[in-house]
Amino acid sequence: MIVTAHARQRWCERIDPRATLEEAAAAMQLSSRAVEIAAAFGCRVVRTGAAKLVLEGETVVTVIPRNWICREPVAARTAEERA
Repeated sequence: MIVTAHARQRWCERIDPRATLEEAAAAMQLSSRAVEIAAAFGCRVVRTGAAKLVLEGETVVTVIPRNWICREPVAARTAEERA
């Protein structure tokens, strides 16, 4: 698994402001097995306890806090709302 410099920065900004870039990379490396499996299935996001890791293949390109994206499933919306 590769973690880009951009992803490390975003971890420090959005997830743990006290972490160094090396600590951010180490924290994301804890999810390396999940990233490998997700990438094998073509997934673009891996949810961890602290964040969502956005992938391009097996490379983590950015990090999003878990609470940033909160929307109801498409099936729960009416046809008018989807239009």
